[in-house]
Amino acid sequence: MSANKMTNPKTTPPFRFALAQYLCRSLPPIIAMRLKEIIYPERLGQRDNFLFLARSQTGGWFKGSTVEMHALELGICGYSTYRNWAIAIALCNPGDTILEVGANIGTETVGFADIVGCDGHVYAFEPFSPNVESLKTTLALTSCQNVTLLPIALGDKDGIVEFVPPKGTSTGTGRVAHLDTGVHLTPLQTTPIGVQCAALDSLRDRIPSAAFICMDAEDSEVYVLRGAANYIERSRPSMVVEAHRKVQSELHAELQRQGYIEFSISRYGLKPVVELAKHNANWFCVHQSRIKVARYVNKTLLKCVLMPCLFGMNPMRGIRRRKLRHV
Repeated sequence: MSANKMTNPKTTPPFRFALAQYLCRSLPPIIAMRLKEIIYPERLGQRDNFLFLARSQTGGWFKGSTVEMHALELGICGYSTYRNWAIAIALCNPGDTILEVGANIGTETVGFADIVGCDGHVYAFEPFSPNVESLKTTLALTSCQNVTLLPIALGDKDGIVEFVPPKGTSTGTGRVAHLDTGVHLTPLQTTPIGVQCAALDSLRDRIPSAAFICMDAEDSEVYVLRGAANYIERSRPSMVVEAHRKVQSELHAELQRQGYIEFSISRYGLKPVVELAKHNANWFCVHQSRIKVARYVNKTLLKCVLMPCLFGMNPMRGIRRRKLRHV
């Protein structure tokens, strides 16, 4: 994407983009995301290639372009994958630590940073250098400076691994090439590059115990969990992991081995994983010693999905006010 095609964020936004912002920002997310697709679908964002500066529903600022799907969602609605924020809100207190494995361009990072506040910390792992640069741009807008960006992949060993970069504007589809998980190059994918990889256990003396881990590693979740077994055992944090259909069986076995119980994150809340799905899913994983927390997480999820994004109604709103009450 050439810089001269980017629109200055101070210029007038496309009419339909501005209309979608105006109508969607205060609606319940379950409605807002659908309305956004009607008023300003992804194809219009690709066409307009508009660079914007927008505030997230949690209060932080984000800079992105309408050509990227997740950035477009945050620019209009104030969030992208808001269910992960809802889970973090339920689990985390000001001053806590969050680990984000696969931070992409920062659409979730900005909310996590707001949720843990200036006394907390977010460790964001992202190996793809163009995404890292986008993250740096957004993180420069924060007043707390409570995010540490680590430009590496996580896995089960330290060293250089092959990484398949994302194609085009799909910034979140890059992945480590593990042949035994069925991740092969296709004509639509680009040539692998070498990136630095580390096992989380090798970093455990540098990273405090986490209250929450959010993991979107594009089929590498099993490797990340194996390489983080000692770190995870230290505090048994609740986690969100992407469960790709091709590796769900292996992922389920590894989570069970580490003492975790999985819930599928559905449209309206959590559902126990009673059988493995034939499609990709996102799992909320809680250690069996803390199973009771799932009920509160489910309650917070429902509020975030169904309530208007207004102060005092949706938990995503008023995050910074919540921090002030804890100072």
